[in-house]
Amino acid sequence: MILSISLCVVRQIDRAENNGSQETDVTRRKKVSRSSRSIAGAVLIGLGLFILVENLVAAVEALKHLLSANGLEGAGILLAIVFAVARFIQAYAADHEQFLGSLLQHLFASFWPLLLVRFGTLLSRTS
Repeated sequence: MILSISLCVVRQIDRAENNGSQETDVTRRKKVSRSSRSIAGAVLIGLGLFILVENLVAAVEALKHLLSANGLEGAGILLAIVFAVARFIQAYAADHEQFLGSLLQHLFASFWPLLLVRFGTLLSRTS
């Protein structure tokens, strides 16, 4: 009888040790999952910001080229803004649908890296 009780105790202790190691494995897996999500989120944020900055630099260079080609480089920012608004109104008045379509297409092509930044932020928050 003493032998059967001690076997029961041994079985319970063995089960408790197995449960403890399983909990440790689950905890380790959760930590790895969180850290990999955090790393992936940071990579997406960095890549999105890099591409966005490159797009903005290209847009600024195109604007500088446009202003210098029209002789407005030294004329001041106010005159440059007036000129840009006038061209905007002319393009809009010529063809509304095509203008809006190309404007939206250009905006999406320029700012799609913000989707990477947003997705990376979501990945980083969930970890």
